[in-house]
Amino acid sequence: SAPANCVYISSTGLAVTGTLSATGDTTIYNATLNTPRVLNLIANRTSIGTLGTLNFGNSQFNSSEASIVAAIDASLDDARLSFSTKPTGGVITERFRFGSLGQFGIGGATYGTAGQVLTSGGSGAPPTWTTNGAGTVTSITVAAGTGMSGGGTVTTSGTVTLTNAGVTSVTAGTGIS
Repeated sequence: SAPANCVYISSTGLAVTGTLSATGDTTIYNATLNTPRVLNLIANRTSIGTLGTLNFGNSQFNSSEASIVAAIDASLDDARLSFSTKPTGGVITERFRFGSLGQFGIGGATYGTAGQVLTSGGSGAPPTWTTNGAGTVTSITVAAGTGMSGGGTVTTSGTVTLTNAGVTSVTAGTGIS
């Protein structure tokens, strides 16, 4: 069963159904042991838009420095979750998004396409989606392991040969001979 609500916020206001204690920081508290608390942000939406926002800011700058936003994604009964941050001297920008179908986007609704991989942008830069393209192998080295001899390097085309130099017993898995 769902846990009981302590604080319920809707478009008509705030309702406290448990014990609400505010002492400088706002604390949602219930003295009943092993009882989880839930904070519900409920919007009355009839069109696509924001369902709720948690803003994190610094009163020294009177601005939002980071936020978590829940919004209707494609239809009235689904939602996405977005995370935004603000760099020094910049503006708050969406950095990461979970879509309603479980997809994740870097920098918003940039979910990439089938076959793409995330590529690091290096220290201090966001990753990007990259298509794995065909490439050219310029060198492959095969080293002989324990009980083997041979090996070598192929730089353009060719064959590398490994020879059994002392392996006397091999246990093969099912279907391997």
